[in-house]
Amino acid sequence: MSWSGLASNQCVSCNNLQDAVNNGVFALKSTIPSSNKEITKSEAESYVYIQTISGKSSNQLVVKSNLSSAVYQIQISCDGSTSAGACALSTSCIAYCLDQTPVFGTVFYANSSLTTLYNFSGYSNIFIKVLSWDNVSGYWKCRIDTTTSSVNNTPVSCP
Repeated sequence: MSWSGLASNQCVSCNNLQDAVNNGVFALKSTIPSSNKEITKSEAESYVYIQTISGKSSNQLVVKSNLSSAVYQIQISCDGSTSAGACALSTSCIAYCLDQTPVFGTVFYANSSLTTLYNFSGYSNIFIKVLSWDNVSGYWKCRIDTTTSSVNNTPVSCP
């Protein structure tokens, strides 16, 4: 059965989870075996990037409603600036990451499957502006390592 055909209270199989990955619902962390076997919490957490499942022990089966992607689509600046000018940048480009708000080490990707690093090579400077995923925690400026597409300082909140 496909991921979309699965009811929210139905147990998830390896094949269901792979279909969800194939359709961009989750990003793959490790190879999912081809099987109709229903998966446990620990298996789900090892196969895909998902938010922590609370209220279940590691050997309990998961249902569709237990699984939420841990990949966040966030807005970032489309160019870089100096540290002093970063907070004035607009945030109209899209990147994907595993952090709701940038932290030291946050890696930015060009796609939700996390297979392609975001390309910062054309940016004029190495400080960017980021809008937190929840649109509540606000804007942040951070320094980017353009070779790893990752934050290499402690981000600072923009006023």
